[in-house]
Amino acid sequence: MSNKIVFGNNELPVTSVYAFRYPNGKVVLRVECDESVTSEAPMKLLKDNEDDILYYEYNEDTKQYELKMTYEGYTTHDYTASYNGVYSCEIRQEDAITEQVNLNTADIEYLMLLAE
Repeated sequence: MSNKIVFGNNELPVTSVYAFRYPNGKVVLRVECDESVTSEAPMKLLKDNEDDILYYEYNEDTKQYELKMTYEGYTTHDYTASYNGVYSCEIRQEDAITEQVNLNTADIEYLMLLAE
């Protein structure tokens, strides 16, 4: 059995999940899918996910999944996927300030269009 992440009503088998910080300060959650995932379709379920992402590891001794980590504040509004033998993706972490800046930027762009 592989490990998995659970978000909303969805599950995705994974081999690894970890937070990563780029030198520019951008924080992402890196998710590498299990080899049983043969297309990007299951990862696309993460797109626009607003729920916490729960990471479970399968315990061979107890034959049960154990919750290892809850990832909060990751949104797939900034989502990138890749394939290198297995599917993987990065999900950006956004805080309340970043979300508000994005909303304000969208409002300003809209008002500038109206002014033209």
